[in-house]
Amino acid sequence: NGFYPARAWCYFNGTGTVAINADGNISSITDNSTGNYTFNFSTSFSSVNYSIGTCGGRANNDANYFAGEWIGSRTSSAVRTEGRDHGNNKQDPVNGSMDATA
Repeated sequence: NGFYPARAWCYFNGTGTVAINADGNISSITDNSTGNYTFNFSTSFSSVNYSIGTCGGRANNDANYFAGEWIGSRTSSAVRTEGRDHGNNKQDPVNGSMDATA
């Protein structure tokens, strides 16, 4: 068993105009609709066989959470995610994060 660090990660604000606060190997984020984003990688993965995780909060000190999942077509150069709160409502996170590991 080896150690597999994130090959791409992003800390972002998903409300209003989407903004990347900090990242590694992310060239841009596309805001597709409420809670729905495409993360574009600066350097592509060698295949589509990678895992992703997303999470976040809707506001500072907000007990409601944002949990995301991969949706749509995954490519070696981008992944599309959608986030929802505990009530299964699509939400834009104020403090969101995404990581991808191969």
